[in-house]
Amino acid sequence: MHKFSSTIAKITAVATLLSLFVTVSPALAAETSPVSLTYDPWEVAVLSRDSVDSQIEAYKVDKNLVAWTELSGNTRKLYVFDGVQTRLLAAFDKADWKDDGNGFYDAVKGNFDVADGLVVWTMSDGHDREIYSFDGDSVKKVSDNSYDDRHPITSAGRIAWTSQPSANAYNLMVKDQKGVRRVDTWPATNYAFSDSNLFWLNTRPNENWMHVLVNTGAFTGVVGQGDDRPLTEYFTVDGKGNAAWEYSTKNWSYDKRITYVSMNGLPAIEMLQRDVPPKVTRLEDMDNGKVLMNVTDLLLTDLAHKSTLLELTNYYNQKAIYSKESASKARYMDGGYVTMREPNAITPIVFHSTERSFEDVISFEPVILDRFDADGSAAAGARYGGGLVTYTAGQSVVIPSTVETSDLTVKNGNIAWIEGVAGNQTLKFAATKVVVKTAVGPARYTGHLVKSPTSPAVYFAAQDGKRYVFTGQGQFYSYFNDFASVQVVSAAKLASIPVGGDVLYQPETKLLKIALSPKVYSISKDGSAHWIQSEEAAQSVYGVNWKQKIVTVDETELADYPTGGPIMSSLAYYSGLN
Repeated sequence: MHKFSSTIAKITAVATLLSLFVTVSPALAAETSPVSLTYDPWEVAVLSRDSVDSQIEAYKVDKNLVAWTELSGNTRKLYVFDGVQTRLLAAFDKADWKDDGNGFYDAVKGNFDVADGLVVWTMSDGHDREIYSFDGDSVKKVSDNSYDDRHPITSAGRIAWTSQPSANAYNLMVKDQKGVRRVDTWPATNYAFSDSNLFWLNTRPNENWMHVLVNTGAFTGVVGQGDDRPLTEYFTVDGKGNAAWEYSTKNWSYDKRITYVSMNGLPAIEMLQRDVPPKVTRLEDMDNGKVLMNVTDLLLTDLAHKSTLLELTNYYNQKAIYSKESASKARYMDGGYVTMREPNAITPIVFHSTERSFEDVISFEPVILDRFDADGSAAAGARYGGGLVTYTAGQSVVIPSTVETSDLTVKNGNIAWIEGVAGNQTLKFAATKVVVKTAVGPARYTGHLVKSPTSPAVYFAAQDGKRYVFTGQGQFYSYFNDFASVQVVSAAKLASIPVGGDVLYQPETKLLKIALSPKVYSISKDGSAHWIQSEEAAQSVYGVNWKQKIVTVDETELADYPTGGPIMSSLAYYSGLN
């Protein structure tokens, strides 16, 4: 058994960062396992329900973590679910979280965050408000001073927040591998992470206009123009180090809206400029420098085509995707983007593949207007009348319910949502499963990535309470894009989780063969290997580039997969063999 133990810079950085934290005394409540149901390929966990004594307030999701708050009288409770178990992180007076008075931050959502294996939040230490974190192992005190710290955000192991050392001082703070430091002062606003890059708005000395600044960890600099007022969710980020935003000139005689993009913290590129009015612009989403946005012409008499959804790749390359009577939501996901079929009615959502140039109706069941989301490998929409329609790996699946979804988030291929309205809410979470080899054969579990700070080896911690070994890079990357979600726990805690077996390749992502045989095998959802008996069958299922999916493994590795029936044609494949 060969552990996948490549030393990854990001993991090392996170481990170094965690060693800087000062452990505090709050005892963590015991872990509990939520009720879950399977709607293949999803494992759906019911995380919380409103009761007479407690009400769900807000939630945030990133990769395999969901954090949420519940209010019970004057006590606010913060919980986290890691794909396996639920844990109460903190309980404190609701007055610890309050609006700053300018309406910029939501009193609840602006005081906790979750990303890349960390949960961060604001809580009083008995003297003033400080920033705390949970790394999958223990609660740490991030800030420790004699004044208030608020509004933490986190990404790629970095944490940013605002501190107020005096009535007339206001600082933007960061904690990372270099420790705690101030990166800017008042009036720094609208800060947001994209991967490890921190973007925000502020003026420079002797200037009265706003700039967009970035701190990459290595340097701080101005990258473009920005609006001179605090706006919620000012930056649109892709989690890959890039950010987009709209700047308004607000001239007395005219107003122009300019869309900017900063790639990995470099000086911003102007992507689009429009006069406002008659044009109204709305930035929808971005991914790797590409931007989706709606432009509405208020003067156009052709009402059926007033709004156009554009994709921008640079100032000289603007593609009109479609024109409709009104703007509607659009979101990128792996291989394309998702929109509503019609933006002015209860209508299905559609996946537009940019890789294969086709359109796939995710479900013909109607989705509530703009109540959908997409990110990573998945998309989901709030089905009219209750439940969700979902889409991943080319497959549409309905997660049924008789209660309508009121709030929905898709992040990195996972789905979190709230059904019902205040007083009668249920919080749910859906994740796809990882196929592992156990003593009795293949099994499918949800879970999370874990490692110790003393070793580079990464494991999959599963629902059955065991950890599974990645025997090679191929198995790891068939499920995960990077190591950002790895939870770094103590060596003692990792040792307490027994090894259950190996992680197998994600079904339908790779074709396996051994060096001494021409036979090529497809891996089905149950972890069994099916011999593809002809090139025609392989091409009809996996496309003309099917040979690029072949991975050569040794005989012992192929033996980890039970033998299934052969695939003689695409009909055999789609009729149930896979």
